[in-house]
Amino acid sequence: MKILVLSNNPLSESNSNGRTMLNMLNNFSKDEIVNIYINGNAPAFNKAKFYKVKESLLLKFFYKGKIVQEVIKENNISVTNRKSVKTPFKCIIRSTIWKKKKLYKELCDIVKLQNPDCIVVQCGDSNFLNNIAVKLSNVFDKSLFAFNSEDYIFKTWDYIKKRNRRGIFYKLFFKTLTKSYNNLYSSIKSCIYLTPYLEEMYLNKYPNHKSHVIYNSSFLKPITNYNQSGDFVYSGNIGVGRTASLINISKEIHKIFNKKLVIYSLSDDKKLIDALNKCDSIDFRGKLSYEDNIEALRNAKLVIHCENFDDYYIKDTAHSFSTKIADCLSLQIPFLVFAPESSSIYNYILKNDCAFASKSLNEVSAEFSKIKNNTNYILGKLKNASICSSLNHDAFNNSKRFYEIISDIH
Repeated sequence: MKILVLSNNPLSESNSNGRTMLNMLNNFSKDEIVNIYINGNAPAFNKAKFYKVKESLLLKFFYKGKIVQEVIKENNISVTNRKSVKTPFKCIIRSTIWKKKKLYKELCDIVKLQNPDCIVVQCGDSNFLNNIAVKLSNVFDKSLFAFNSEDYIFKTWDYIKKRNRRGIFYKLFFKTLTKSYNNLYSSIKSCIYLTPYLEEMYLNKYPNHKSHVIYNSSFLKPITNYNQSGDFVYSGNIGVGRTASLINISKEIHKIFNKKLVIYSLSDDKKLIDALNKCDSIDFRGKLSYEDNIEALRNAKLVIHCENFDDYYIKDTAHSFSTKIADCLSLQIPFLVFAPESSSIYNYILKNDCAFASKSLNEVSAEFSKIKNNTNYILGKLKNASICSSLNHDAFNNSKRFYEIISDIH
């Protein structure tokens, strides 16, 4: 069985979106996976065949070459990405240039050449990707599935500029995004959600579609020796308001354990990095490869995940679900979540009692005191982490289930 995946990021071990999707495809062979993507580096060349849409070429009116180019390891065309500030206006322009007939013809040629049995679109805020998926599905009579880990169409505020007020361009963008989701959900055979919280929201909006939940997965094995003298580690995005929470947590760590919070992040936001470096209780160490990041988690005394508690961020990050959950629970290392009680991740940890859940700094302080003085308290969480990981995050089980869902195409 052959599958075509349409996504913003490539199937990859080096980015969270790519890794989430990649882990679910473990039951497919390399020859059975084709991935057409837009942004990002380091595709998993040993797992699939890759094509990249070179958006910059869509702006060249007299360009005669290929817009959708096959990516091969020896000539990785994806390494020249340039970062651009995202705005609602630019999102509208992107939607317009994606309507080029030349691009659609090239995508059709790839579908003809590869002849997949079905199409899976990884949902995001690229309305043109939803529309292309539906169009290709209809033209070539291919079953269409969606994988959805995002809540963009429920964000009635301007999440792009991170403000509550919506300008005219955001309203126009949001209208086209919603229309693309309406189009997608009227066409899919079923949708696979990352969490039951997302599933419930979308079922309320689109009640007439089949749905499944598959949590993010991990192939990692439990550590054999817990490093009680290890670091307190945060690894991940320092944006979306998390800097303030990281600083506050680091002060609690320093006060109770007389240690610093070690932070690894791919971010190159100088303002945020400077704010962290100014804090005496933080040791900001910058970027790590995925492999080195896992090694840092293995050797940690405690891994931290946090969110911001400002009103804007409480609603904006309510349904975010970090890939660290699957990795930490699978590794069975102590893991603390500091997040608002309305957040999906806080409620998940609380429900499964598989890590330390705190919704205030007072609770963080209380958890730290227990961690410092009660080894049995830690062991109880790790036992539950093992159970939770086995039930929800085992990559072999989840990929098998994904394959069974996709195989039921008739």
